[in-house]
Amino acid sequence: MGVWPNIPRETVHLPTNTALISVQLSKSQTSLIWTGLNHVLSSYATRQSTGESRTSYPFRIQPLPCNFNTGTFSSPMMNRTLGLCTKIRPKRSTGGMFRLDSFELRGAAFAARVTLKIRRFEANKIRSSSPQIRNRQGLNPNAVKKLALRLKRCLRFLEREMKRAARQFFKDSTIREFKALSTEWRAHLRWMKYHLAYFKPFRPVGPGIRRMQRKRIDLLVAMAKKAIEAEKRQIPNDKLVRGVIRRFIRDCHRGRVVDHNFLYMLKNQQSPMAQAELLEYVAPRLG
Repeated sequence: MGVWPNIPRETVHLPTNTALISVQLSKSQTSLIWTGLNHVLSSYATRQSTGESRTSYPFRIQPLPCNFNTGTFSSPMMNRTLGLCTKIRPKRSTGGMFRLDSFELRGAAFAARVTLKIRRFEANKIRSSSPQIRNRQGLNPNAVKKLALRLKRCLRFLEREMKRAARQFFKDSTIREFKALSTEWRAHLRWMKYHLAYFKPFRPVGPGIRRMQRKRIDLLVAMAKKAIEAEKRQIPNDKLVRGVIRRFIRDCHRGRVVDHNFLYMLKNQQSPMAQAELLEYVAPRLG
């Protein structure tokens, strides 16, 4: 899922005001963290070069509400993630001892969750493939379940280490500083979820069949009233006109209308000929 972004080492400035602890990560844990971490950093590099990531939320296609919280980018927290990637990369296939702080451990937990998202996303993409292909690529349901169990054990271990790192942080600093950094991290984590690692498939939200039917009736009612006004006749009750328009659509579906159907009327609402045809149907039924 991408390659290691070509980011200069000098751009990674790790803060020195947080306490580091020694954490022993196994080969399985390191590979689980590295896959998701590599994707996050690759998406970040792509976003820096093109302005958009392949696995970001489709803001243009399906805009979110104006007051929806999509997080806030934090350069210091992104530098922590870059630093975590720099530390884990040499030992990604062997595991080993690492010196990490509380927020680097949180980044590792997020990266491990992203790994499971990647596997599920890939499995959904080849769902229609044969079982042999899914087994060859390790994307069968059993493999994904085993990965979820590995993730659960890894997260349990990382949560214990986070508590130990937080206790070490309190020795060197204050609770107020820790809470401020935690708030900054949560906002940045939400930003990464929506802008770098959003794997949910896009499902267009349509207007709904009832709303679409109501809109069609409203347009045809307005078209019929315009045709009646053009004939200098008195417009009857709105409820009566709507009832006749519903009957017109129903007759179109049943093939009882000889001339053009209601779809033609909707496409040619301003056409005098279409208005005259609609009036020929509507006028006798309105008396």
